[in-house]
Amino acid sequence: MSHNTIVCNEHVKNQGVDALLKSVNKKCNEYRFIRNSVIHHGRYSEEALDNVTLFLTTSHLSVENGGEPILEQDILDRIVEDYLDTKQGELTAYLDEIESKVSSLYDALIPIYMQKKVLLAQIKI
Repeated sequence: MSHNTIVCNEHVKNQGVDALLKSVNKKCNEYRFIRNSVIHHGRYSEEALDNVTLFLTTSHLSVENGGEPILEQDILDRIVEDYLDTKQGELTAYLDEIESKVSSLYDALIPIYMQKKVLLAQIKI
């Protein structure tokens, strides 16, 4: 079942959880975009990632062609580490926000679930 199918459902709208579902989806999409920009660099462009890649590629090509690396390996390693630390921090912040949104959704859904559970128990009697 797609996200739109769930969010557009009249029961979901009547219970007022559609906005909560949309906010979870929005945060997940933002997280996915950042993650994909790192993992699938070919499809996404980001200046910082482009620069890291440029340093690494240039240094590698220089050594491969008999020259000296443009930067010492420990400096290149530090550049990569700094970039990845920054991205990890961003992704962790998004995960924290996603967790918060999911908790809000659960907080809203639990009373609805309990109410429906009572109604179903009364029908079975």
